[in-house]
Amino acid sequence: MDVSLNRYIFNVTSNDITGHHPDALTAWSTIKSMVNPESPRWQSRMPEGIRADLPAPCAYIPLISLAGTKMKLAKTRFAPLAGALLYVCAGSALAAGMQVSSASFADGGTIPVLHGNNTDACGGKGVTPQVSWLNLPAGTKSVAVLLSDPDGAMGLGVSHWVAYNIAAERGQLKEGEAQADGHGATVGKNVRGEKIYRGPCPGIGDAPHHYTLTVIATDLPPTALPAGLTREELMSALKGHALGGQSVIGKYSR
Repeated sequence: MDVSLNRYIFNVTSNDITGHHPDALTAWSTIKSMVNPESPRWQSRMPEGIRADLPAPCAYIPLISLAGTKMKLAKTRFAPLAGALLYVCAGSALAAGMQVSSASFADGGTIPVLHGNNTDACGGKGVTPQVSWLNLPAGTKSVAVLLSDPDGAMGLGVSHWVAYNIAAERGQLKEGEAQADGHGATVGKNVRGEKIYRGPCPGIGDAPHHYTLTVIATDLPPTALPAGLTREELMSALKGHALGGQSVIGKYSR
């Protein structure tokens, strides 16, 4: 079997993986049954530059093919193991990234009226959505949470929620939290210059607007930034301090 990592990692044949290892857990169990990932033998052979947070056997991926070269694997009981190793390690690398989600609405789904604007006859309740974050980059001390509408203001964008100085270990903002300053969050100015959450309120009859709920990981302690920042001022203050970000998008219309 020819294996080229850069073009083949997700195309290992079913005979090599699913025939012997129907899922990643089974594959990983097989690998662990054959080697001890914590042993000095594995650790001493870990090539330089390999991520330390990946399972130790993933160190062997560069030995299979980092430069795209091909390697023939004998058709023995080790062929499925090699395929499983690629499968599991690829999954580990992908799963290790920062993750953001909301219990208030699905990514790509409709934002409930509960979170819409409760002023200007918009018909909403003005309650902040729930947002969670996982697997933050190393060194993260605080996060910022933003809600913006890139479709608003005739495509120029509208800032609805600017929350920051939030301790990273908190892990989430619950529904109704960070409506305004206090309880471990600083709330900056929205599009109207108010230091509160301002829910969605697109024009009546508009096509659904797309609201981007973003979490930015930073290396700043939770008390570092001053009160009352606009979205633009926050972006400027985070230059050189942002470590990563992820978003979910919800739709809202009237």
